[in-house]
Amino acid sequence: MTSIKSKSIFNRRKHMASLVLSVNYFSSISILCLVPIMYYVLEVKVVIPHIFLAYGITALMNILLFYRHKNIHLTYVIACFLGLLGSLFVSIYSGGIE
Repeated sequence: MTSIKSKSIFNRRKHMASLVLSVNYFSSISILCLVPIMYYVLEVKVVIPHIFLAYGITALMNILLFYRHKNIHLTYVIACFLGLLGSLFVSIYSGGIE
C-alpha cells in the first residue's frame, strides 16, 4: 500500500515539475519574442522592452538553476516573484492602471 502511495506522490511531483517548467519556458520565450516586436515595430524603446528582456533572461536562468538544485518549490517561488516584479515595473513605467 505504501509503495502505491509513494508512486502516486512521485508521479504528482513529477507532473507538477513538468507543468511549472513548461509554463516558465513558454512565458520566457514568448516575452523574448515580443521584445524585438516592441522595439522595432511598435517603436517602444525606453524602458519596457528592457524589462521584458530582463524577465525573459532571468526566467531562463531560473529554469537552468532548477536542473542544478532540483527544487521545484524554489523555482516556482522565483518565477512568481519575477512575474510580480515585472508587472510592477511595467505598471510604473507605462503610467499605471487608470
